[in-house]
Amino acid sequence: MKTLAVGVPAYDAHDDCVFTLRAHAAYGMGDIPAVVKGFLCMKGPNAFCPCRDCFITGISMIAADDPGRTEDRRGNQTLYIPTQQPPQYPNALKFDPRNLPLRTHEQFIRQALAVDQAQTQAQSDELARQYGINGTPLFSTLHSLSFPDSFPADFMHLLENILKNMISFWTNNFKGLGQGNGNFIISEAAWKEIGESTTKSNASIPSSFGRSLPDIYEDRSYFTAEAYIIWFTMHAPILLRQRFGDEKYYRHLCQLVSLINLTMSFDLSEQDLKILEEGWIKWYEDYERYASLLCQLIVVLKHIQVLLSI
Repeated sequence: MKTLAVGVPAYDAHDDCVFTLRAHAAYGMGDIPAVVKGFLCMKGPNAFCPCRDCFITGISMIAADDPGRTEDRRGNQTLYIPTQQPPQYPNALKFDPRNLPLRTHEQFIRQALAVDQAQTQAQSDELARQYGINGTPLFSTLHSLSFPDSFPADFMHLLENILKNMISFWTNNFKGLGQGNGNFIISEAAWKEIGESTTKSNASIPSSFGRSLPDIYEDRSYFTAEAYIIWFTMHAPILLRQRFGDEKYYRHLCQLVSLINLTMSFDLSEQDLKILEEGWIKWYEDYERYASLLCQLIVVLKHIQVLLSI
């Protein structure tokens, strides 16, 4: 890529002459872990500073009855990144989702060099932990790229992960947490009905809208990102109506569906962009508030936080 940026001789058959052909990389795309660790040379998920776009920091899961707890209920050291950290958490921080501390290219490169040039391995490891950067990315030598702006989030997998986690909440399968004093878990009997209705509805949905969906109750292992998006946008608003113990969770779902549909529109006006920005932030804030009902833990997933930085 560096050679192409400088230019290579090429033959123009139309004008019968040799010219200098140049090519410049503008963006890096791919699976989220591949981009974060391969292109950006960052620590990625579960790091103290995991976000590729901003400096929000992670905290350990804390149970209300055990403020010293540093492991989740499965025994894993898991970090979460709420914008409003629990008040009982040491040195609790608050981040404004409308004004996140975004990374800049100059700052990113400066911090990466600091990690590389640390005097000791211990100093390097500590800086890498603080910055969420393991070292200077190889592609930083290409002046056409800006870190991290040239490596946007993969919306397909980002959205897939969010939708999977929403279903895990509703089916009482999210890290063994239950619903605390919330009321959003849908019974197994209801999910069985939802699964049967999902397969029956395939006959009435044109194939041009997407592939047929399997039973979401029996087996979700065959659900792709496309399948999750189809199910949420076309099936969920109907199949989950009056399924929640509190109507606010259904409204929250419908808000998500509206945002997904608008986000995937072919044309977006300036007004649409403003609606999306404020809409995703509002949905996130509601999610954070509803998730905090889980045994009084603030459980906010990294995948959702990335939306705030886009």
